[in-house]
Amino acid sequence: MTASIHLGQETRMHPLDVAGFNRFHHGGKVREQDPAVLCDLVAEGDRSGRPVTALRALAGRVENRTAALICRV
Repeated sequence: MTASIHLGQETRMHPLDVAGFNRFHHGGKVREQDPAVLCDLVAEGDRSGRPVTALRALAGRVENRTAALICRV
């Protein structure tokens, strides 16, 4: 059933390279966006006066894992 659904979508979306789009959409783009979203949420917590302790810890772990500065946590 799942294969049938995906095949139908690929047929309707032709000539779009669905596999290539999924590699982009669920790969590098997400790796850039997700840390940025965490950073925005930490900043929102700061603006509202909430400690967001767990979120701050998560953002720090993401920063350490990606070896990129995502935000000041």
